Parts: sequence; C-alpha cells; structure tokens
Amino acid sequence: MYELYADYGMGAMGLLLAGVTFLVGRFVLVLIDNATIGGIAQRAWKEARDAVAEVNQTYVNELKAGRSPSSEGGSRLTGSEKAKAKAMALAIVKSNLGAKGIRRLGRVLKVDLNGWLGTRIEAAVSEVKPAIAVLSDSTPS
Repeated sequence: MYELYADYGMGAMGLLLAGVTFLVGRFVLVLIDNATIGGIAQRAWKEARDAVAEVNQTYVNELKAGRSPSSEGGSRLTGSEKAKAKAMALAIVKSNLGAKGIRRLGRVLKVDLNGWLGTRIEAAVSEVKPAIAVLSDSTPS
C-alpha cells in the first residue's frame, strides 16, 4: 500500500491541485463576469432614471406649464405626448451610454435592448411620479 502512495501520490496530488485550481479559476471568472454585468446594468438603470428626470424637467414641465389647470385632462399627458417623452428618454440613455456601451449592454444582457431600456424608463417614471407629487404638494402657493 505504501508503494502505491510512494509511486503515484505526488502525481495524484498534482492532478488534484490542478483540478482545484481550475475550478477556483472558473469560479473567479464567473464572479468577475457577474460583477461586470451588474455594473453595466446598474449604469444603464442610472442613465434611465437620469434621462426620465431630464425629460420631465424640460419637456413634461413645459407641456404642463402651457396648459390651463381647468383644461380637459388637467396636467395629464396624452398618449402621443407620453410616447414622445419615452422616445426622448430612450434617445438620451442611448446617447449617454454611447455606441460602445450599447453594444456591450446588448451583448452582456442578451435581450432586446430597446425593450429592456423602455422597461427601465417606465420603471423610472413610476419612481419619479410620486417624488414629483410630494414636491408639488409641499411647495407653497
């Protein structure tokens, strides 16, 4: 039995260490890849929120300021105005991420990028609306 350890022990230990090293290396690569994906997705999410805030501050506030409070619909946007605001926000996100960032995001996420970014923009709108309502309620008249 001792002869088996003496003859093959070092080779077996080398193979075992090589296998463990390979597995640890793969694990580290997966962690790095997941961190990269998370970082890219977080940047895109931040860009979507910033774009929604920008469109709200420029386009939406101008539309609302140009309407009388007693007009039909009040301060609500029409469907075409909402679509234009969303398209403006999407264009801003794409511009801010740049062509390289857009390609990288599409490659990493493996989804329809326009749809994914559109969903992020809609989610950002749902975050911004309550904040705007709170701010407008707290401003003195």
